Amino acid sequence: MITNYNEQEKVTGYLIELLEKINVILFRIENELFSFSDLNFLTGFTIYEIDGNVLRKIPNADHGTTGASKDVIPLDDGKYENYASVRLAKEKDKTKYTLPLQQEVRNGYYIVSYRMNMGIDPNKIWIFNFHVNSETNEMAWNLLQNDDILNVSEVYRLFHALCLIILRNENGMEEFRNVSS
Repeated sequence: MITNYNEQEKVTGYLIELLEKINVILFRIENELFSFSDLNFLTGFTIYEIDGNVLRKIPNADHGTTGASKDVIPLDDGKYENYASVRLAKEKDKTKYTLPLQQEVRNGYYIVSYRMNMGIDPNKIWIFNFHVNSETNEMAWNLLQNDDILNVSEVYRLFHALCLIILRNENGMEEFRNVSS
C-alpha cells in the first residue's frame, strides 16, 4: 500500500504515461502500422518461441536492447539452465509457468520472462523477455514487479494481447480469436 504523497504522485505519473503510450498503440493498430517495435514502450525486450528443444528468437522481436541476445538457446544445454526464459520454457506445472520469472544478469539489470500461449495451438508458445534496469527505469520495474501500483498480471496480459494482435496481423490468421491468459 502506497502511503507517501510523493510516491502516490510518482505512481499516478506512471499510470498516465502508460495510458498515453497505450493510446498511441491503439491508433497505430487502427492505422495498420502496429509492429513489434511498438512493444518497446515500457522497456527493451526480446521475444522467443519454443521450437522443440530450443528457444528461437522471433525475427524483428528484439528492441531497446544491445542486440546481443542469442538467436537460438538450446533448452538442454546446462550453461543456460539459470536463464529465466529457459526455466519457463521447461516448466511443466501450469500454475508455475503462468507467473513471470526474473534473472539478474548484472547488478540492477534484470531479464523478466513471461510465458504466453499464442492461440489455440497449445504448442505455439512465446517467451517475452523484458530487459529492465531497476535503477534507471523505475516505471517498468514497478509495473512489472510491484502490485502496489496495479495488479502486475494485468500488465503481462496487456503485452500478451498485443503480441496476439501482432501475430494475427502478420499471419492473417483467425485462429487467435477468443484467446485469453
